Amino acid sequence: MGTFSAAAARAGDPREGSQIWAAALVQGGLGFAHPKLDRVRSWIEFQGRWRSFGESYELGMLPRFGLGYAITDRMTLTAGFAVIETDPARAKPFTELRPWQQLVWTVPAGGFTFQSRTRLEQRILEHNLGWRLRQLVRMNAPLPGTDRVYFALFDELLFDLDDTTWGQRRGFRQNRLFAGPGFRLDADRRVVLEAGYQNQWIDRRREDRSNHVLLLTLLVNY
Repeated sequence: MGTFSAAAARAGDPREGSQIWAAALVQGGLGFAHPKLDRVRSWIEFQGRWRSFGESYELGMLPRFGLGYAITDRMTLTAGFAVIETDPARAKPFTELRPWQQLVWTVPAGGFTFQSRTRLEQRILEHNLGWRLRQLVRMNAPLPGTDRVYFALFDELLFDLDDTTWGQRRGFRQNRLFAGPGFRLDADRRVVLEAGYQNQWIDRRREDRSNHVLLLTLLVNY
């Protein structure tokens, strides 16, 4: 691939681009509603994506809803549903219906936090179903002298599991690598803002693409 430049991205270089992704995730237990729901978890997520660092709209997610169950204090199984509205730069807009299931395993160790998230998605477009597997591995590292700021690093691999009439192809199709700081905004560490750089590599039929992404994520744990 060629060296990235903002000028090339603005000119519509099909190999590289600059984007902003903004997301908000609210999650927590439902024990406040009833003691028997102590291990039931909710997941509500919003997301938007913009091309050319905000100049044009790329993708919007009507809330990704999920309900989960904490198998242990460190492992949670969740299932849910999302509606994805996408407006590609060189194709017609489309709407994707996406049921999903995931297993999240969190391991604290020596001040670090390690997490694995395995997600299975059923992508429904044009009355045709495609299956996708996503594997994310994450590390939060403490920074000396503060308990309000940490360093986050994650990598997510996306595999299409079958071929579809709307263009999905079986195989390894995306990689998303992120690095940046996280800021705990309250004393209870329930509200966190992460901001950093993400590289999104996409396998395409003719030539691969690399998106340079400013990723902003607000996490609310209740």
